[in-house]
Amino acid sequence: MNAVLVVLVSLIVLCIPLLLGPLRHGIKNVMAAISTIGIYAMIANVAIGSQGSILNEFIPIWLATILTLLFLIIMIITLICFFAEKGYAEGKSEWFYDDLLFQRYGQLLKNETIPIGVKNLSKNSEELARNLYYHLSQSVKARFGTNQRFSSEIVKVIDSHLESDARLFLKIKLVSMRNSQISYFVNLDTVGKQLAINTRIHLRNKYAWHQVLLFVVTSPLTYWLWIYHWLLRKYFIRSEINNDLGNAFEKMDLESYIKLATFTIMVGIEEFAKANDLLTEELKQLIINNINNSQSINISKSRSIRISGMRYKIRHSA
Repeated sequence: MNAVLVVLVSLIVLCIPLLLGPLRHGIKNVMAAISTIGIYAMIANVAIGSQGSILNEFIPIWLATILTLLFLIIMIITLICFFAEKGYAEGKSEWFYDDLLFQRYGQLLKNETIPIGVKNLSKNSEELARNLYYHLSQSVKARFGTNQRFSSEIVKVIDSHLESDARLFLKIKLVSMRNSQISYFVNLDTVGKQLAINTRIHLRNKYAWHQVLLFVVTSPLTYWLWIYHWLLRKYFIRSEINNDLGNAFEKMDLESYIKLATFTIMVGIEEFAKANDLLTEELKQLIINNINNSQSINISKSRSIRISGMRYKIRHSA
């Protein structure tokens, strides 16, 4: 009998890697979620009047009942918010607060400012910006054609704390087969006799089920921080948890999108500057440097972005 038991235990131990295999990317999230659920269960145990809980001496029944109901309600609300986001369209106008510019588009990978000196600015800044956006939009459309995974539009972005500060951005979006998304933003501003072309690249990956599980289970602790901004559509759960970069083809596609989009935008800026008599040798070199830097981007398995030897971490829970 003892020999049979030893064999059974040995087989179970040998099967543990097979049982945990599907969780290899999310074991930390799952374990954290289970631990949190265990704490909730202990509080609920007090609420139903059980005498065996170690929390009986610290939490009265009435408080445990309130906490249990509150936790359940918040987790249900979080699930509703998560599924409701799927129907949110990306509009022509967007709002942000504090430093969460383009939070809905995921992690900021790279931002650059390209300065252009202007001797005689014959056109006003708004007209010049419109011309730049139009030229870049046409350049991108010409290179990417009618690809269904590509789109571009001009969006108006407004600061929630200073609504008079509204700026136009050209948004270029590329979506992979696995629904990860690269968003490339271009903005033009004038400062005296200087033009500043600001570019931002954002990456929003697909989310994994274990990331959703952890976010929902821990929502009673975080709900108070995000629900107000979520109602105003300035915070997006899917952007917060979209950090799964576990597929080799996905990495390859995203790296290609970043490099192709950067090359297209930089060439478009050079053409625009040349057409408006703004192109200098210094600007040419700056554009070349930006293109070369984009070729150094590598999305590694450690879920970080390498750019010319520098590493940009992506928040994740593996």
